[in-house]
Parts: sequence; structure tokens; C-alpha cells
Amino acid sequence: MGFVFSQSKDSITICLEYEIPSGTEIVFSEDTVLALFIEEICADGIIIETFSDVRNIPVGPIGYAKKISPVGKINMTWDKRGMYYVWNDGRGIVFSVNDEGFYVPKTNSYRFPTDTKVLEIKYKVLLPTKGFNERDLEKQLPSAGFYTATYRKKVELK
Repeated sequence: MGFVFSQSKDSITICLEYEIPSGTEIVFSEDTVLALFIEEICADGIIIETFSDVRNIPVGPIGYAKKISPVGKINMTWDKRGMYYVWNDGRGIVFSVNDEGFYVPKTNSYRFPTDTKVLEIKYKVLLPTKGFNERDLEKQLPSAGFYTATYRKKVELK
């Protein structure tokens, strides 16, 4: 299995592929980044963590597609912001309760410097199942969801 990588002056798009189990008829569409479970992202061998992204980030779309191939795809687009490329998992700003009971804003955004040479992504993809609640997906990925195997993709950047 491969992946597609394209880079413009303002963005990088990586098409992450995954095997669709036999018997699966419906998958999430390629633009449903909410179905992407990120286990780890490394830039030049260094693990990058999420950061507080203060932009107004819209919630990503949830779409479905019929299985037409044994390989599914999710597009991950990183936008250039100054000296970094930035990606958000499609949930925008979410709120969690801290130890004192206050709601604290958080984003599942990642960034890496524009001079990065190698980006490595470890991920798996949520597959839709009966009884699936879309509203839950906007908050977080379900812990008991039906996921693909875990994949690791390495991308050499220009």
C-alpha cells in the first residue's frame, strides 16, 4: 500500500491509506479526518505533541462512501502558518474539565517546522458501524470503536 503526497507553497496533503476489511460496505469519505486516530507524529525523528491552536477551527465534515476498493483513504492537509505546517484533527476547539472543575479549551492540533525533512505518521482509522452516533465523533474517537490495523507512513518533504 502506498500513499499520495502533494505539496504547494501553502499546504501539504498526505493521503493516508488503510486496508478495508472484507464484508465492510460503507467507509468514511476521504475528507472525514474525524475518523483518523493519530497514535504518533514525528518530525525528523522527534515526536510532536498537540498544541493550543487559538484559531477559529471549524468542525470537520462527516461523510460516507461505498467501498469500491479494498483500500480506503483519508486526506490529511497541513496548512502553512508562518514557520510551521499545522493540522487539526477536525474537532476544532473542544473543552475538558480540569481538576478544579473548570472547562478548559483544547485543540488536537499538531505543527512541525517548515524546514522539516521527514514526517512520520502512525495512525489507524475508525470504520463506521451500525448504531454509530455522529455527534460523539465530533467530541472524541470512541474507545470501543471498530478500527483498522495501525499503519506507519514516512513522508520525505521537499
